[in-house]
Amino acid sequence: MIRAGEDLKLFELLVSSESPLTVEELSKETGAAPVLLGRILRYLASMKLIKETGKDQYTSTNITKTLAVSGNKAGVYHQFNLVGPMWADLPNYLAKHKYQDVTDSNDTCWHSANKTDEHIFSWVGRHPDVAANFGKWMAQCMQG
Repeated sequence: MIRAGEDLKLFELLVSSESPLTVEELSKETGAAPVLLGRILRYLASMKLIKETGKDQYTSTNITKTLAVSGNKAGVYHQFNLVGPMWADLPNYLAKHKYQDVTDSNDTCWHSANKTDEHIFSWVGRHPDVAANFGKWMAQCMQG
């Protein structure tokens, strides 16, 4: 849901507003259907990523402000698009290899998750959006 929030720019919208925004206002800004958007917002509020201030009304928190930072947003995309598939595939990869040490750098969880024999850095080099998100996220990490 964080990724959906980033895609819809919800965190930036909430941070930039001096007062709480309604589902209807956010729906107009994002183009998302109000009912679905309300569900997304309630979930984000339940995880304390945003704050529900009243019925169908939301505002930012310190966590929202963190998620609205460009470098952190890039980190969400990096984790979701590059790292997430590896985490999802890791149990299958380990079971397939009978929980043995990885000894072949051309047969890793990266390769299994992405169904490729291409090295990760070659792959990233062909996907400038992934490389850009990684670079922005690393720069943000260096800032603390």
